[in-house]
Amino acid sequence: MSNAEHTKGAWLIGEPYQVDFATRVDIHSETEWDIVARVCVGHKANHTLNECGWANARLIAAAPELLEALIDVSNQARHSDYDWPVDLARAVSAAIAKATGEQA
Repeated sequence: MSNAEHTKGAWLIGEPYQVDFATRVDIHSETEWDIVARVCVGHKANHTLNECGWANARLIAAAPELLEALIDVSNQARHSDYDWPVDLARAVSAAIAKATGEQA
């Protein structure tokens, strides 16, 4: 794993707020309230919400749980008799490496 660890705990999506001509949300840790990301989810000029922005916010907020699940799957695969498809094993390893800063 890389030297830097990600912010621990669950990540939550905060309440939308206006900045200039954009509506944004902060993604923050549940325990420390450290802001881990800011995402544009709407535009003030035409009062529209950006569904892609909301989807990105949800994905970012789920990142710690997704990483933990992939690590659990990888560990179970190594300790089981089930013959995992090579492509699936590579995809899981590559996603973990990308999230942790390791080389795949």
